[in-house]
Amino acid sequence: DYVGKPSAIYNGNPDVKLSRYKEFGRADELNFNPQLAHTLLAPWMPPRAADTKVLVRRPGPSSTEVGAPPPKREKVTVRRVMFTTLPVPLSKELRRVVLQLGGEVVNDVTQCTHMVAKRVARTVKFMGAISVARFILDPLWLIDSKQEGKFLNEGLYTLRDTDGERQMNFSLAASLHRRSVRSRPLLHGLKIYCTPTVEPPAADMRTVIECAGGTLLDTPPSDAELALVNTQNPPALVVLSATPDVRLCTPFVRHGITVHTSEVILEAVLTQEVDLSRHQLISSGPIPF
Repeated sequence: DYVGKPSAIYNGNPDVKLSRYKEFGRADELNFNPQLAHTLLAPWMPPRAADTKVLVRRPGPSSTEVGAPPPKREKVTVRRVMFTTLPVPLSKELRRVVLQLGGEVVNDVTQCTHMVAKRVARTVKFMGAISVARFILDPLWLIDSKQEGKFLNEGLYTLRDTDGERQMNFSLAASLHRRSVRSRPLLHGLKIYCTPTVEPPAADMRTVIECAGGTLLDTPPSDAELALVNTQNPPALVVLSATPDVRLCTPFVRHGITVHTSEVILEAVLTQEVDLSRHQLISSGPIPF
C-alpha cells in the first residue's frame, strides 16, 4: 500500500492510473510514458520563475513574502541619527556604525532625521521623533547596514512593536502615514498652557509640543486673550492641568474653555490625531471643589 494519499504521487491527474499490483510480460511494459515521467519527476524539477517566491529579511517576528515591489527607496542625503530605548552597549556600537558609514549622531530630537529604537515608548525623544523624524527604525537597520558597508533602504526597517502598540492603543505605521499626508504639523497654530503641576514637566512638554508644531505659553493668557479664544473655531488655545491645580482653572472655565489633562496632547502626538473630546479634566461649567 502507498503511505498517505495516492493523489500525492499522481498529483490529482485522473489520467495517471495506479494499479495495486505490477503486471509483468505485457507487450507495452517497456513503453515510455511521458505523462507519468513528468508527474514522477516534477518534485525534482527546478521551479519556474513565476512560482518562485522571494523572501527578504525584515525586522519583526517573521519574514515577509514580497509579492509586490519592495518599498520605494526615498532619496536621503543626510542621516542624523538618534537613539532611544536601547541598551547602552548596543547604543555605543551603533553610534560607531553611523559614524563609520558617514552619518551623524545627534542629541537634539528637533535635528533628528532617523530615530533608532528597540520598542515604542513615551520618552521625550520618541514622542518628539514621531513628529519630526523621517524614519523610526529597528536597530537591524544599522546592524545590516554595517554588514553591507552602506546605509540600506530605510523602508524595509520601520520599527514594529506589536505588544507595545497594543498596550498604548495606537499603530506607529498609521501615525507616520497620517503625518506624511498632512500639509502642516499636527499642532500648527495651537497655543498650549500648562498649570504648574502638569506631568510631564514643562521642559519635556515643550519639546513634545514644539516638535509637533505647537507653542507652549510660559504665562497664562490675559482675560482679553481668553475672550478672543472663546470665539475661535477650532479653538486656538488648549489648557492642560491636573487635580492639584483645579482652583487655578477658574479664569479658563469662566470664558467657556474646557480644561484637559496632558494626556490629550500626548495621545494626539502618538496617534497624530487631535481629539479634544477626550481627557477633559473640567468642562465649561462650575468648578468642582
